[in-house]
Amino acid sequence: MSRNGFKIMDSDLHVMEPSHLYTEYLDPKYRDQAPQWQIRPESGRGGWQVPGVQRAAPEWVRQEMISREYLARKKDEYYAQEEKHGHTAPLTLEAMDKEGIDVSILFRSFSQMAIHIDGQDPHLSLALCKAFNNWLADFAKTDSIRMKGSANLALNDIPAACIEAKRAVKDLGMLAVTILPTVLNDRMPHDPECDELWATLQDLDIPVTFHDTSGGYGARNPGNWFREHPNNLVLGHTFAFPLTNMMTVGCMTAGGVLQKFPKLKAAFLEGNCSWLPWLLYRLDEQWEIFGDGQDTQLDHLPSEYFKDRCYVSVEADGELLYHVVETVGDDNIVISTDYPHTDAGYPFAMTNFVNYDKVSDVSKKKILWDNCARLYKV
Repeated sequence: MSRNGFKIMDSDLHVMEPSHLYTEYLDPKYRDQAPQWQIRPESGRGGWQVPGVQRAAPEWVRQEMISREYLARKKDEYYAQEEKHGHTAPLTLEAMDKEGIDVSILFRSFSQMAIHIDGQDPHLSLALCKAFNNWLADFAKTDSIRMKGSANLALNDIPAACIEAKRAVKDLGMLAVTILPTVLNDRMPHDPECDELWATLQDLDIPVTFHDTSGGYGARNPGNWFREHPNNLVLGHTFAFPLTNMMTVGCMTAGGVLQKFPKLKAAFLEGNCSWLPWLLYRLDEQWEIFGDGQDTQLDHLPSEYFKDRCYVSVEADGELLYHVVETVGDDNIVISTDYPHTDAGYPFAMTNFVNYDKVSDVSKKKILWDNCARLYKV
């Protein structure tokens, strides 16, 4: 396909889980605990609800849904076929053609929210992971050259996550795994009990990708800090994605994960990237002040681990990208369209990016293809 002569790989193109996902793909013994597909009275559109979990009082939920619906109506013309036929694999390929995308790495929309809930039965979490991963593998088979999957994992049962990662890669052909960067059951990515998973991913030679949501069910998700306060959608959406990515960059670099696992790669997606120069400066500064007394010692500064094996995504309208390129470089940035979410730039995302005149075509080539191909080994 390409756009203006650039080959393009979307590091993070979303699927929308169909209403039949859990009835068809979930182990039958867990179906009475499965998320439920419901028609929302505010919009007449379908959406998911996790049984027994309420993120906010109903009046605040209604206000958020009204705000989301206001945006969705403005985008209806772009998603008319998806509204009529569902978010199918053929329509995803058509959308890729419109944007000029050659290859996309497919990520969940809702389903990871349903497995990232404090105190959830880990057997249920694993069953929900398997259901989504199996469905996504079938979705990607529509064009296995242009569509590649990233498998859902949860950190509430590390041995089970290791087994599912192996299955997803070896049996389903997934190129990566995805984890929410929000704390789960008081477990952070650099806690020693996660080491088994990082060792497994290193052995599989696939990256871990961190991708948050503003609609999670965990109390520690910043998207939920604002749910019962005015203008909750603007504030929650502003802070949820970058804040948790920033903290997880810290865990993986200054926290010692990449020191322990010298071949592991990590990506931090859909949180924009303009915060990166400051964060790497801050991590290095704090390591130089306090690092000698820390329990896990590093051979390099946190920023060096990031530049060696980490990636961050820029959305197609990331106006401050030029500053990141000038200060950090262009070897660690990948592109994301966020299709088909209503806040995405589709169908003009790639056109807007290639017309962005504050970085060179050499940098654009890296961001649109080379870096992503290196991250996912395509």
